[in-house]
Amino acid sequence: MDPSSCPVNDAPTVAGLRSVLSAIFRLEDGLVDEDTQNRWKDFYKMLPSIPKGTIADKTTGEDVSALLPCEMCEMDTMNCENPELYAVHPYFLVTAGETNNVEEPLTKEDLEMGRSAFKNVQNPDDTGWNQMAMDAALLGLASEARAFVTTRAMADPAPGYRFEGFMPHEFDYEPSSDHMGVFASALQYMLIQTAGDERRTVTLLPAFPCDWSVDFKLFAPLNTTIEGVVVDGKLVGELMVNPIERITDIVINECQK
Repeated sequence: MDPSSCPVNDAPTVAGLRSVLSAIFRLEDGLVDEDTQNRWKDFYKMLPSIPKGTIADKTTGEDVSALLPCEMCEMDTMNCENPELYAVHPYFLVTAGETNNVEEPLTKEDLEMGRSAFKNVQNPDDTGWNQMAMDAALLGLASEARAFVTTRAMADPAPGYRFEGFMPHEFDYEPSSDHMGVFASALQYMLIQTAGDERRTVTLLPAFPCDWSVDFKLFAPLNTTIEGVVVDGKLVGELMVNPIERITDIVINECQK
């Protein structure tokens, strides 16, 4: 391979390093010695920013600001990945839940860059392990998330298997657990998202349609459970949170039409 064709600061690597190191900084005192912690922090300061720039919108043709797959690289791909969205999933740096981070809230502009990247991906398919359903939910795009999870729920199971959650061969093997695994994760992200701050701030209904109802019990970080009922997109009755003091770390969003 010609080294000149290698990507510079590709989004998956940059987002992964930023996400993992940020989590390491939250480790309990005493698990890692101070010298190692300092070296990690110095390394974090050296990391580049998540790649961002300007692209031509597929619908309007106008230039829009968006997350990019890399700082510099060839834009042709050989797989059905959307690397520009790895800051959304699996690294959770650009999400609707991060807008409620009490320490470093995500800016509205950064969230819009994520949404612009989502709407202009080269690979918009959403089957098997493709991530579009989860990306839509995490970006707070309720209409798009609903369409993706509904389509996944209607998929026919693989013939000859006992469990209806087993899907036919789509990418790697049969029976496929990816297809419904992504469905389940996306549905949960429509209901709940967690920020990366010390308090692990919880956002309820970050991408929930106004004409959907649900009776839920959700598990959140810091040994937290949250129970409630949503009718036509609105929380009704008492929200039960355990431990109760975590209720101050919960932000309830409005549903989306």
